[in-house]
Amino acid sequence: MTASYLVLQISRNSPHVKVIDLRRTRYAMNFQRAKMAFEKEYFTHVLQLHGGNVSHTADAVGMARRNLQIKIQQYGINVERMRK
Repeated sequence: MTASYLVLQISRNSPHVKVIDLRRTRYAMNFQRAKMAFEKEYFTHVLQLHGGNVSHTADAVGMARRNLQIKIQQYGINVERMRK
């Protein structure tokens, strides 16, 4: 695996690996954009694992609930559609 790939390993019960081919992205991949792309994908995935529950997701990723709410707003993540 080279630096051209971003690998996410996120799981609730079993390992799940998602590989993103950065060579196929449609924008220039500087550090800030790569970080933002990772964070949006990461938080979206973990929120889905927890059924859109922000408190449980914040606990799972080890951050304060309020900070996660700020990230959700920053990235425009729709948690309502994730809720069961």
